[in-house]
Amino acid sequence: MPTSRSLGFIPRAPRMAPLGRVWRLGAFLLTPDGRLLRTGRVVRVAGTDRRRSVVAAAITEHHELALAARRGGYREGETVDFDAEPVDPADAGVPDLAAYLTERAELLIEPPHGA
Repeated sequence: MPTSRSLGFIPRAPRMAPLGRVWRLGAFLLTPDGRLLRTGRVVRVAGTDRRRSVVAAAITEHHELALAARRGGYREGETVDFDAEPVDPADAGVPDLAAYLTERAELLIEPPHGA
């Protein structure tokens, strides 16, 4: 997420560009065209306008990612998956990938009572 330049010399804050929607099925993402991706990093766009008193590097980085997502057009509360990698279903590391994905999809369609 490098900083870009406006007019060639004015630094512009990093932003994320939406590439499309996916369905998160446990450790995987499924694209509308059927591609399977291994979940990469995730940030939720929330509370980006609040000041943080903790300055730990990981918290600062997470906050910067949330700000970049907001600048990219994501709304407050949206979950943004990025750095996802394509997965060969044969090498997914799950004994029965079809059963795993089916179970995860069913949980999305019909969550357990109280979830």
